[in-house]
Amino acid sequence: AALSTLARLPVLRWLAVAAAAFGAVQICLNSFFVTFAVRERGVTLVTAAAWLAAAQLGGLVGRLFWGWRGNHMRSVMPLLLALGVGMSVCAALLGAFGTRMPEPLLWPLLVTFGLTASGWNGIFLAEVARQVPAPQAGTATAAVLVVMTAGLVAGPLVFSALAATLSFASAFTAWGALGALGVVALLRARSARRG
Repeated sequence: AALSTLARLPVLRWLAVAAAAFGAVQICLNSFFVTFAVRERGVTLVTAAAWLAAAQLGGLVGRLFWGWRGNHMRSVMPLLLALGVGMSVCAALLGAFGTRMPEPLLWPLLVTFGLTASGWNGIFLAEVARQVPAPQAGTATAAVLVVMTAGLVAGPLVFSALAATLSFASAFTAWGALGALGVVALLRARSARRG
């Protein structure tokens, strides 16, 4: 029943694609950053863990702040688009320059990556619920979460294959493109909603 809702509503289909892409970016940041920093940047495990903690702190602050900000907006779609662009740029910058970026620049990059890649979830699900009548909000949210879970499962598999074949840096760069795919899906969702 939940998935049939996606078949009926194009806006939900595009939101589900965006959720899968953003979920994959989020889980791969949290799952692979420490290995990337230790293996390819050559730092200690303690340093890499501290950097990841900064990203996760950014995510915690982001969820609270974006939720507060979203409550004061008529539509959260512009905010979601900005978060998608932010996580895409952060992933691409980390992949392209993370092995040699000066540490004073790496800290804010990681906090920003966390703010965007780990802070989008709450307002995103609120946006999903807004697309349907209130009695259908649970079904619509469940449908989108099923597709997002596919991204959470497939994302690390694809990322690890890229990292094994190329490098972790290359995989993060590719994840910048994946985040951009999520942004395109949000734009399509916005168009479908207006149509």
